[in-house]
This record gives sequence, C-alpha cells and structure tokens, in this order.
Amino acid sequence: MKGVGKPLIIEDFPVIQINTPVIHKVNPNDIAKFSIGDKVIVEINILHRIKTTIHHSAIHLALMAAKKYRPDIVQYIKGCNIGIDSARLDFASQERFSDIDMENINAEVARIAGADMPIETFKYNGIEDAWDWKCGNFVIPCGGTHVSKTSQIGKITVKRKTKGKGIERMIAVVKDELLCVDNYIL
Repeated sequence: MKGVGKPLIIEDFPVIQINTPVIHKVNPNDIAKFSIGDKVIVEINILHRIKTTIHHSAIHLALMAAKKYRPDIVQYIKGCNIGIDSARLDFASQERFSDIDMENINAEVARIAGADMPIETFKYNGIEDAWDWKCGNFVIPCGGTHVSKTSQIGKITVKRKTKGKGIERMIAVVKDELLCVDNYIL
C-alpha cells in the first residue's frame, strides 16, 4: 500500500504524489517478532501484480478509445482506481456515454488490443517520478505498471456507470484468459 507523498505540480501535467512511501502490512499477531533494524524478506504477490498491471493498461486503452470519440475527455478526468478485477476512470461531465459510444469504444479497444501495439513509459521532461505512458500517438501522464504491448492484455470489456449528477464512470474489465504468470515478465 502507498502512503501520502509530496505533490509535484508541473504545468500541463496532472498533480501527482512523489516520494511516496510504500507501506507493508504485518499481521498484528506477528508484530512482536520484529525489532527496528531487523532485515526482512518481502514477497510480491505476482498474480496480484499482473492483474493490476493488466487492468491499468486496459483502462489506458479505454481512455485512448474514448478520446477518439470525445477528443476533450482527458481534461474531465477527476479520479481513478486500479484493482485486480477492474480499473475505472471518473469524469466530471454532464454528457453521458451513450450505448452507441460504448459500442464504438469497445470496438476500438478490441482493435487496439489485437493490434499488438507497443506500450512505452518514459520520464516526463526527465523529472524523477513524473512519467508518461505512450501507445501509438496517444500519450498521457502515468506512473503505474503496464504491459509492454497491447496483445498482452486480453479481451477487454468497457462499461459505463453514472455516479450521480455530473460524474460519469468508465470501467475496464479483462477476461482472465491471459492472466497467468507464464505470459509476463515484470
């Protein structure tokens, strides 16, 4: 789990947290076994990491597809959440995604995912902790983990949900068929 970092404010870049501490949870029954300065071995749940990575990349493809039909959509992003079962973006917008919008977005996402396009990440203007994500001509700030090509994601379904007046949610869900450790090197 990540703690609270320091805000990095750059013109034309979203406010992100830098120098964010990573917090490791210890079972309360085991806390007495540790002392300050002890060396420990930390294990990463690789399947959890892969699922998060895939869903993170999938929501970028959904945004990439949505931008094709709503060129200004990125400026309305108000929040996101990346999980092992889905990823979501929230938009502050009075305009709802219609059924036709969602059909077009899903078709475009399927096309992009099947195109085996490379996905790159690179530092934004060389600034530590500020990263851009790139697929084709689409570039967006992001510092998370991603697959290296679109074909590693699998079948993506994009849904919409209204979260109240002026808030529209886009959700990306990936079918588990490609979610196995043998397909990924992280």
